Amino acid sequence: VTTGLFVYGRRYRERADAVEIDPVELRLGRASYDTVRLNGVFGALRDAGPDYWGRWVIEKHAGLGQMGELDYLLHSPDDRAGA
Repeated sequence: VTTGLFVYGRRYRERADAVEIDPVELRLGRASYDTVRLNGVFGALRDAGPDYWGRWVIEKHAGLGQMGELDYLLHSPDDRAGA
């Protein structure tokens, strides 16, 4: 079982324009959150990643095979096009 852990950084929490990534599961604050669902990836983060086609394009562009959930997110374009 893979467990994911998420904590908002202190500097981010202190920003006037800070927003919750997920107002239901990841409330903005000092708390740490963990999940075993979706192989340890929170739904809001998974939703930000590319779909099947986008994953395929990233794999071909990076010259890699299937990657981990967060790897696809990190290899995606900054403008989230294709997510």
